[in-house]
Amino acid sequence: YENCLTEFDCLPNPLKRRSVIVYKNAEDYFNAGGVKGSIGCYLTESNVILINARGPYLLEGILPHEITHLVITELCQDTFIPYGIQEGLAMLAERAPDRYRYGTIKDSYNDHRGRGGTIFDVEDLIIATIYPFKLSNVEDKAAFYRQATSLVEYLTTKLGSKRSVVDFEREMVNAETDKERLGILKKYGFKNGFNDLKGGW
Repeated sequence: YENCLTEFDCLPNPLKRRSVIVYKNAEDYFNAGGVKGSIGCYLTESNVILINARGPYLLEGILPHEITHLVITELCQDTFIPYGIQEGLAMLAERAPDRYRYGTIKDSYNDHRGRGGTIFDVEDLIIATIYPFKLSNVEDKAAFYRQATSLVEYLTTKLGSKRSVVDFEREMVNAETDKERLGILKKYGFKNGFNDLKGGW
């Protein structure tokens, strides 16, 4: 948790209690409210992380992933950061071998296109509230995570830090018009808006 706070250049909220509950098997995990199809999840309402102990790489992968969701929520408070950015940041926090993830960061979206799968556009990942676990196609879910991780990796390099990515995203989400969003994109170095962001990515 402290490492994650450092990465996002923020302080803990002293008024919030945080809990991690580990369940011995999938049945107990799902009965407690674990998200279907997952082995770990962060529940924003209760500020609790649930983990299925039977999952692989709990300390290297699942725990850093879910703690990232927790820290982003605390950092942004009333602003919901879309899953395209949240999941990308959470995936980058994992230290598990790539074979236990949804494909490597280097898997480009063109690879998925070659197999006839869905391509998520930049605007979809940055603004839309796509929830990956509601995607019916397994390949599409895998593509969502690969593309989200790849995009966030690019944004982190371009903007200089994970905190800058969150600040950028918070401004984009709170913008009410395309003109406002274009102004924010220019502020962060994308002079031609989404075209520059997409081209750089």
